[in-house]
Amino acid sequence: MQNITFYLLKGMLLQRKKPSIRFIRNIHKKDSALFRMQNRSRLRNKAEVIIMSIVRNLI
Repeated sequence: MQNITFYLLKGMLLQRKKPSIRFIRNIHKKDSALFRMQNRSRLRNKAEVIIMSIVRNLI
């Protein structure tokens, strides 16, 4: 899985939305948490569901 934080921020900048520092930190926390989860076991599908819900909340 790529770095979700980067893609979300890139998407926000493309939509001309200015992300707040708090927003970036929260997403980054979720991002690294998902990464750890994924390394622990095969929770890739669960991680993708969480990412998609984050992305949907942005749109």
